[in-house]
Amino acid sequence: MVKNIDNIKNEFHKIKSVLKTGDIFLAHGDSLISHLIEKLTWSEWSHSGMIIRAEDLGLENLKGENLKGELLLWESTRSTDLPDILTGNYKKHPKHPGGTFLVRLEDRIFSDLIHKEDYPFAFRILETERTTKMYNIIKEVIFQHQNAYFPDDIKFVETFLKGKLKNQPPDNYDFFFCSELIAFTFQKIGLMPTNRVPNSYEPKDYSNIFRNPTYLGREIVLS
Repeated sequence: MVKNIDNIKNEFHKIKSVLKTGDIFLAHGDSLISHLIEKLTWSEWSHSGMIIRAEDLGLENLKGENLKGELLLWESTRSTDLPDILTGNYKKHPKHPGGTFLVRLEDRIFSDLIHKEDYPFAFRILETERTTKMYNIIKEVIFQHQNAYFPDDIKFVETFLKGKLKNQPPDNYDFFFCSELIAFTFQKIGLMPTNRVPNSYEPKDYSNIFRNPTYLGREIVLS
């Protein structure tokens, strides 16, 4: 049950200053597919995304809008309530609603609370050296895959099981589910090993999966 949204907003503003590009966002979902993911994976979390600081990627003045100091979220989701800040697209495709989005983190959190889609939330701090090369690769991945769709239920299950059981990648990357997108991004950066394909990952996997000396800190729960 969601408690007072103003209290959650206060909690968020207390911790947002410590969040950096590459940190992990986790959410507990309230949809049927979210509950199924959580039951099958024995996890509280069914959604994951990556925190982006706008100025790290040179997006602080995107389309004349001042985003300096803004925390963004790189995610793949079926939610179509917020526009992608790069394209302005809500991605309300009748057959494949949703997809990859770059949105304001605060907008995602409070839109989910208002619509009762996801709650609670958590963050995992990425402990690694952050470099210009890392930021450039993340930006390249975002711009190359900003128009990908979220798979329908059948394709989602097929793609995940293909990765989980056979360690085989999808036929293409026209579609991404949430944890697949984040694993794909981390592997491009070089912080995650490539012995597992991106579509084999689940939100709960974001723990001890990085190459030394990179690791994730404890969960910071926003509830």
